[in-house]
Amino acid sequence: MDGEKIFEDGSIEKEGKLSIQGRPFQWGSNNEKIFKDGAIEKDGLLTLNGKKFSWSDGMNKVFEDGSIEKNGVFSINGKRFIWGEGDQKIFIDEKGTLTKELDINPISGETKLDNPTLNKETVSDASLKTDQTELSNSSKETSITTNDIKETVKAKTDFTSAEIITKGKIVSGSEVIPQARIVIKKDGEFYKEVTSDDDGMFNVLLSRNGIYTLETEKEGYDSEKQTVAPGQLEADASNILLNFGLKKTDRNPLSESEKKATLSRAAIQKEFENIIYNETDIKTIGIVYNEEKIIEGAKVRIFSGDDLIGTTTTDEFGRFKWALPNNKKIKFIIEKDNYRSEDFTFDPNSASYKDFLNLEFEVEKSTPKPEGSDKIHFIGTVSSDGRSLPNVEANIFLEGERFINVITDEFGHFHSDINSDDLYTIILKKENYYSNQISFFPSQKTKKDTLILHFDMPIRGAVIKSGKVTFNGQPLYQAQVKVYQDGRIVTSTETNQEGIYEVALRSNNDYTFMINKNNYFKQELKVSTFGENGNSPVLVNVEMRRLKTAQAEKVNNVYFEYNQSTINFYAKMELIKLADFIKTNPSIKEIEISAHTDNRGSKAFNLALSQRRAEACVTFLISLGVNRTILKAKGYGENKPKIAVPLNEDEHAMNRRVEFEIKKIYK
Repeated sequence: MDGEKIFEDGSIEKEGKLSIQGRPFQWGSNNEKIFKDGAIEKDGLLTLNGKKFSWSDGMNKVFEDGSIEKNGVFSINGKRFIWGEGDQKIFIDEKGTLTKELDINPISGETKLDNPTLNKETVSDASLKTDQTELSNSSKETSITTNDIKETVKAKTDFTSAEIITKGKIVSGSEVIPQARIVIKKDGEFYKEVTSDDDGMFNVLLSRNGIYTLETEKEGYDSEKQTVAPGQLEADASNILLNFGLKKTDRNPLSESEKKATLSRAAIQKEFENIIYNETDIKTIGIVYNEEKIIEGAKVRIFSGDDLIGTTTTDEFGRFKWALPNNKKIKFIIEKDNYRSEDFTFDPNSASYKDFLNLEFEVEKSTPKPEGSDKIHFIGTVSSDGRSLPNVEANIFLEGERFINVITDEFGHFHSDINSDDLYTIILKKENYYSNQISFFPSQKTKKDTLILHFDMPIRGAVIKSGKVTFNGQPLYQAQVKVYQDGRIVTSTETNQEGIYEVALRSNNDYTFMINKNNYFKQELKVSTFGENGNSPVLVNVEMRRLKTAQAEKVNNVYFEYNQSTINFYAKMELIKLADFIKTNPSIKEIEISAHTDNRGSKAFNLALSQRRAEACVTFLISLGVNRTILKAKGYGENKPKIAVPLNEDEHAMNRRVEFEIKKIYK
């Protein structure tokens, strides 16, 4: 075909886009095909995350153990699961309950479990008990205990401002560094660049809804990088203050007398004159060492509880400087190469000092772990007001850089394999909900091979409307639910396998719900959120009607000016809904759009007028992409009244209408 390249293996390139059997892919560095979902084909061998599979029924993957992946959902013998540590399966029932696999009977398909189920709504319950069952088989035995399950991570909802002023100062010893470049990344992507002034200062506004890395660059000096997470600070925090201490690139080794002078109290006091801090902060210098040897370049992570305050690095003297709040317990986690600290916790109320506080941190040399032994399978569960929250964007960052981006499934779950001793930040976002975030070392949370954290995301001043779409009482999957206000669409969603949907709407407003499903008539409902907040107790349930011929359906609110056939704004909004319905139902072979008038005026005039109006509706539907060959315009004038003898204006208005009728359906 024109513009296509067809390769020997059947793959196609068209307009720069590659595909094979309808599946888009990109070439890897070793001539392997890399598909959008991460699957790889090399030399005819297909793998996903190291597991061999073959294609079935188009886009479905079938693995060697009989498990199937379809549209990102894994199942085996009809049971849904997500991958856990190694090749272990963690099953999900229809309520979202998680259970680990111990063994699957290859004949019956029954799953044997090594621990009781963990319900998505109770995983944060510290009183949860588990009974370990002795099972005599050769399967891999694992367990999820309360040590793996941490208390719910609560979102901060009382910020006084969505942004926070961030001030920084760049120095080298007691010397300020002007005209230094500060490159700022937000969520792992370039955000902006600023320059320090003549006093070594810079200012920038940072959003609480992200994680930032700030890296300084100045010719003749080594760069320094710090990470901050504004969303983890206290709600009333007025600013973030950052101090950067740069080292000269070609510095000469200091003599013993110079070292003593640099480390003297007077020299340190002079250095502190150059840092920025709040009046109530405690000027603190920390020294990191091991068996009398100072540790240069150690990473220092500073927490208040589970909230990350910031990160810094020790200088050539093993030192770091920080202005600490005077009213919070502070936790330090320090590491470099094979040096690793336990948590150092400092209570400022117990400290006595003059001018500045001096803290010493002795770190132990750790034994390198065997390759792969530091892996932890992380599972996150997200809910709002006790209900699972699907379609949440979960961004996972490693040391402030983007690691992976995933979306929660219909049960509010997401998961990933992570390293136990690295610093991760998770930021969760969903429209109309408060974001949530946490920074943590997995090894500080669990000593097991699985870690589960539960996240709560309160509704942001919204009303959550939900309901069920059915036919003859049975749920309809993937029915389209579109919400309109003043004729314009404001949000849309689809029903899940149980026919359930939910949408977030503003309180004290009126909406129109339009539900479409192939082979069913559209359904339209008026819905109000007046006096409601949070999860609405009023369900919007819909019973659909099967598509059939010879049944006229009115198109609401299609009105015309007297003696006119021009489509006005409101009529257009209704015809847009009709176009959606027609395009959702490709089985429609012929549909008649009919226009009707009242009985005032001559019959011939009304017949011609109604024909013009029907044709105007058809022309507009065609402009919306409806296939012109299935549309038929028919004007009936006053010949098919709803009310045979209208007595007032309201009854005349009922006769003036536009309807559609399905004439033919493809078998």
